Amino acid sequence: MEIVVSQIGWPTDGAANATSSTAETFMKGLMEHLHSKSGTPLRPRDPPAETYIFSLLDEDQRSISTGNFERHWGVFTFDGQAKYHFDFIQGSKNLVDAQNVEYPSFKVVCSEQQ
Repeated sequence: MEIVVSQIGWPTDGAANATSSTAETFMKGLMEHLHSKSGTPLRPRDPPAETYIFSLLDEDQRSISTGNFERHWGVFTFDGQAKYHFDFIQGSKNLVDAQNVEYPSFKVVCSEQQ
């Protein structure tokens, strides 16, 4: 049976050991394992599982009911700044910060009238 890892990552804030440094160490170890094309200790000849990173950006609207770390899974901050040095593809450049990110301005108006 093939296995797909649909979400994997490490938070960078909001819990013990949730730092940019530990996230960088985890992600580099994950990429090293995936690029090695080796399987698990019980199935070393099987290729690694198809794997998807969770998440590209921090999500400031995400629920924190399970903990403050929920908003800090991104490889980038909400405005596109890289949180650590990381190479998705062997031999590629490190992550590049987004520039000139503009968010639309809006107002929230609360009223008791319906």
